[in-house]
Amino acid sequence: MNRNTSLPSLLTAAALFCFTAVASTASTFAYHTLDPNFTDSGSGLNVGTTAGVDRRVGLRFLAEESGELASLSILLNTTAETLPSTFTLFLFSDSTRPGSPNPIPAPGAMIASGSVTVTRSPTVPTEASVGSLSGTITSGQFYWLVAENTAGPAAAWLGSGLGGTSDLWSSADGQQFEQNFIFPNLAAQVALQDGMAPIPLPAGAWALLASLATLGVVKAKTVRRETSAT
Repeated sequence: MNRNTSLPSLLTAAALFCFTAVASTASTFAYHTLDPNFTDSGSGLNVGTTAGVDRRVGLRFLAEESGELASLSILLNTTAETLPSTFTLFLFSDSTRPGSPNPIPAPGAMIASGSVTVTRSPTVPTEASVGSLSGTITSGQFYWLVAENTAGPAAAWLGSGLGGTSDLWSSADGQQFEQNFIFPNLAAQVALQDGMAPIPLPAGAWALLASLATLGVVKAKTVRRETSAT
């Protein structure tokens, strides 16, 4: 009896082990140049509601992973004593506008948005983040992360300090994107929802499970024969 009852337990344990390895979750990012510990990027763009300051700034990025959108984040210089300010972060698809000699990349249709209020932080940058978003991102496709100052004084969207440049659009009125230019990469993060992330199993794990399953069938047939004989 003991030998027959221990086999199903062994099979169950093996199956749970394999399932757990496959069902583990891991955080992923479609785009990530944001380091909240980075305090002096040497570059940035003011985003505000006053004259002479762009109200909207958009960063074009290439998605590195596919998945469902979770949150959008940017890094702001929030040392001004006149804060707080309210920022709305948007995710747009990629499109083009007429240009010469070639069309110019520009934000297309809006995919998601959310608002966040930032307060004064006199010594370190502030990570402005909006979560609980929805929308699908596809690896290898271009998108736009757009920040709009909807209320309050200007705050600088800081550079990432990682080098490289990106296509940017800016808008003075918050409606039409008016300027396209190349600028050092800005600090931004596009996070995806946690999902199934396979973890490599030890060599032979699946083969062991298959062998145990076969052994279980053989044992079951043996028990049925013994029962019939009696």
